[in-house]
Amino acid sequence: MTVNNELFTGRPSDKRSEVEEAIYDKLDELGITYHRVDHDHADTMEDCLAVEAVLGAKICKNLFLCNRQKTQFYMLMMPGDKPFKTKNLTAQLNCARLSFGDADKMQEYLRTTPGDLHLHAAAHPRGYAEIHQSDGSHADLY
Repeated sequence: MTVNNELFTGRPSDKRSEVEEAIYDKLDELGITYHRVDHDHADTMEDCLAVEAVLGAKICKNLFLCNRQKTQFYMLMMPGDKPFKTKNLTAQLNCARLSFGDADKMQEYLRTTPGDLHLHAAAHPRGYAEIHQSDGSHADLY
């Protein structure tokens, strides 16, 4: 994976994906100053370590999960260096088993794809989902 070692402030001048442009639009609309690092697609938390080094901040692990019946979907946000233990979360959710939600459902509910799951996607859901944080707190999304 290639990472540009320059820390940028604000939106890039070149055209980006629709999802990325929407994030910049929202941050700009809210008057939020932000920094970014340009990099290739990062599929693993190990890939994100190089981005963290340039950014100077930890990157969260964002997981799209569902129950066995694929009728309830969840977005889990947790520290990137913390292992995900399904036993703990299934107890909080009172469900027997969790698995990763498929790409089609992620696109349908959050308008994003695997490897591109982020909090902004959860701010614009097309269906019912919940955001769960590793501390057990959550928010319902409709």
